[in-house]
Amino acid sequence: MKKFADILVKHFISPAITIPPDLPVREAITRLQQEGADLLSVVDGNKLAGAVSEANLLKLVRHEPASPMGDVVWFTELDPAQAAEPVSSIMTTNITTLGPQDTLAAAFRLMHSSGYKLLHVVEGSRLLGIIRIRDVLEQLLKE
Repeated sequence: MKKFADILVKHFISPAITIPPDLPVREAITRLQQEGADLLSVVDGNKLAGAVSEANLLKLVRHEPASPMGDVVWFTELDPAQAAEPVSSIMTTNITTLGPQDTLAAAFRLMHSSGYKLLHVVEGSRLLGIIRIRDVLEQLLKE
């Protein structure tokens, strides 16, 4: 059996949920809900261009205080103008990535230090998929 430090990321790549950069924000929200995901990978061709997370989208929801003290908030709706914008206008573009030849130990260190639950795996700029913390931890616990 291989040691955790020697196992390559390429054996644990899962498909990424991808969207084009021109997809409207409202459709990205629908896609997140349909897929039960918390992150969409934005690809232009096969090239990873960015990512849209629930956190990116939450920033777009209009809200207002429901109490005079402002301690309770009612969320209203997504601004219609922002809902029609392309996801490229809100996506994160500074993406932390791994290569398929990186080890699970390297993936674990990066996830631990950054707090990310998943990382994109790329070869050059081409998106191969994602690796999830649960897959990394499962292998770590096997040792």
